[in-house]
Amino acid sequence: CFSHANAGPTRPVGKLDTGGSAVRVRVASTKASVRLGERPFDQIPFSVKLATSRESGARFRGFKFASITAIAAHLSGVRKIVVPESGQGSLGPVLLPLHNTCADYRNHPSFFRQMERFIDALLRYSLVYDQPRLWYTKGETIGAFLAQSEMSRESILNTRSCWQQRWNARFAGKLRQCGLCVACLLRRMSMHAAGITEPPDTYLIDDLTVSCYKRAVSLHPCKRLSRTLVEYGSVGARHLQRLAEMAHLPYLHARPHVFELARATGLSEACVRQALTRLLLQHAQEWSRFMRAQGPRSFISNWTMGALDARS
Repeated sequence: CFSHANAGPTRPVGKLDTGGSAVRVRVASTKASVRLGERPFDQIPFSVKLATSRESGARFRGFKFASITAIAAHLSGVRKIVVPESGQGSLGPVLLPLHNTCADYRNHPSFFRQMERFIDALLRYSLVYDQPRLWYTKGETIGAFLAQSEMSRESILNTRSCWQQRWNARFAGKLRQCGLCVACLLRRMSMHAAGITEPPDTYLIDDLTVSCYKRAVSLHPCKRLSRTLVEYGSVGARHLQRLAEMAHLPYLHARPHVFELARATGLSEACVRQALTRLLLQHAQEWSRFMRAQGPRSFISNWTMGALDARS
């Protein structure tokens, strides 16, 4: 499995051997401190210099991290790489591409089948990218994690999902999560589905029940808010809404995706159709409950219907 932090193109890679059963790979911009009870990571430094690209979607990150974990697996003799991304993050960007852009396949099974063939041709090493949570929502994944007796809610709370840069999410000396990007909204609805209440200082924009985005911002005044934060939030809310609506569309809309997923996973089209339908229905239920909890005057609700009151 692997974890990563937002950083530049030059990063040390840390490899932690946990007794032969698993290897954890961590990518960070600086040498990470060792946590209590954790053995030090072996440092594998590398540097990649690329020309400036106009592509701002960071889609190359999927190939980068898939490659790094493949190299770590090769060095460690590991044949399985666990990708814990849940169904909304793995399939959502392909089911509902943003506007007229190409679908984002970085966590899709089709991408990982291509990576397996690429690594086999490059290193002559066969491995498998395993996606055990592909057919589950993030809320269900959090619930399954907490169902393990040794796991605590604190271990969930001390995680970060936000896409925003660190400089844009720091306020009053504390690094926060923006609370509005699609990653934050997915996290918040998933925590709600799992019955977890997060501390009020978790998000820069904490209160989603107010009727106007500007009022939510004024509760946590910060002069360094990104100008695009409202765009991230509105697009993210609409994406999660459309993903919920997809659960009730005729099968014709999902059929090409079912065919592609069946080919990538090796499952029958009937099994994939059933699993995908269940995933979308579960997402729709979780999103509906989350939206009801925000109340009828929530600006997030207005965004899902096409309004963008922050510009007025």
